[in-house]
Amino acid sequence: LLMRWRWGALPITPRSPPLVGQTLRLPSFKRRFPIRHNSSQQGGKEFKERIRFYDRAFLTLKAGTGGNGNKSFITDRYGNKLPDGERGGDGGDVILQACSHQQALKFESFHHMGKKGENGKSNNKRGRKGADYVIKVPIGTVVKRVHRDEETRERSFSDVIADLTEESQRFCAAKGGKGGQGNVSFKTKWQRRPEIRELGKDGESTELFLELKAIADVGLVGFPNAGKSSFLRRVSRARPKVGHWPFTTLQPHVGIVEAADPAMTQFTVADIPGLIEGASEGRGLGHHFLRHIERVKVLLFVLDGASSDFRCPAEDLHQLITELNTYSPKIAQRPALVFLNKNDIDEGVFEHNEQKVRATSPFEVVVGTAAEENAIGMQDVIDKLHDLLRKADPENFPTYTRRHS
Repeated sequence: LLMRWRWGALPITPRSPPLVGQTLRLPSFKRRFPIRHNSSQQGGKEFKERIRFYDRAFLTLKAGTGGNGNKSFITDRYGNKLPDGERGGDGGDVILQACSHQQALKFESFHHMGKKGENGKSNNKRGRKGADYVIKVPIGTVVKRVHRDEETRERSFSDVIADLTEESQRFCAAKGGKGGQGNVSFKTKWQRRPEIRELGKDGESTELFLELKAIADVGLVGFPNAGKSSFLRRVSRARPKVGHWPFTTLQPHVGIVEAADPAMTQFTVADIPGLIEGASEGRGLGHHFLRHIERVKVLLFVLDGASSDFRCPAEDLHQLITELNTYSPKIAQRPALVFLNKNDIDEGVFEHNEQKVRATSPFEVVVGTAAEENAIGMQDVIDKLHDLLRKADPENFPTYTRRHS
């Protein structure tokens, strides 16, 4: 009992009777014996937040209310009262702005409000306009308006009202309310001293649905564990996660690839998470991933030529083309290239798979490996993608031109 009392487990002290429901806590207990947390549990939440990719969001917006008009009078030297109350300032707008520094639709709050306009002042001074509230979103954000049923409160989406595809492009999502008129605005020939004024009008209220679609010139398409992330790491400075297990990539990654031409042109390549059979029907995260290749100009099919997961690359290519056709025929009709990866693992199996792929592929096939130890055929793939991009969109190519120092 004495030891339990010394550790603060008994509600008694040497000179006082025990108190019901009260526990003695020694102040030095935490300093002498600090509580140790499990490192895996302590960092679990931070790890989940780090790997989570936000590419959809609902926002509730409320623009600022306009300032009230002022009612005031000034007396001239003849003793006449003259109105001098001016109008209030307009409310602040809520604006969406595309920013290249933003990579995901992650916000501190999903409710945003513009500033209220300043009330009108005397001496014919207008109120100041409320400050606009600017929300920075990633480039490639698609904006839709949300409508709710009054009875069931179910959501329905409108057509696309904004597509932010350029740097610093703006869209006014909610317009601020107009400021109220002061009494000086109501002065007429018959009403010399008006006693009325207007109150500021409320700003617009709306609910928006934001959807991010990655913007890139080339999109990597393939089944899990085919080597798409390894390919992007070899041809660019992007560093997606690479592992020996499927579904290592959980979010799109975009890298800049430099072509070997005298102009030193550059183009962007997007690594899309691996697809599964039935992705076009929404199985798994099919639509969630497929919409990220809607903007690409050229497709690069990455296949596992060594059959590491006991899959046939020729059947995988046919399945991928079928999924793209089912999801969007426009995407499937775009120029494409096939990269048969992992030719350094098993030469016999790879040669057999290469013959089958070349016999059934409707696109040109390039072989190589994207492994970090001995990358083979990377420059050949880059050159062929460069040629396909030039033919697909000659007016807007190159997308980037490296500046000479």
